[in-house]
Amino acid sequence: MDVKDIDAKELIKRLIFFRNRAKLTKRKLSILIGKAPSYMAHLENSQAFTPSFEALCDILFVCEVSLEEFFSPNYENYERDKELREIIQNAQTDKKDLALSVLKSR
Repeated sequence: MDVKDIDAKELIKRLIFFRNRAKLTKRKLSILIGKAPSYMAHLENSQAFTPSFEALCDILFVCEVSLEEFFSPNYENYERDKELREIIQNAQTDKKDLALSVLKSR
């Protein structure tokens, strides 16, 4: 997914997902990124307000999320998909062939 393909609503949805995953309140995250305590509440409740790129990077840093993960089409399963990619990448050819045939048969 390209950055330009994400509209404000999707961006906010993802920010909420990662904030919740990091177990941070809106207020706590706002303070941790050096913003007013109401910043995240305003951001999450607004249809027109989007963070600057710098603020987005600060949010992702605090939530321990890479830009790659944030913009991943399947961001909710990013870690699992990443693990699968690594396993397949490091597997021997015959195991790759077997995995491919099993996945194709479904």
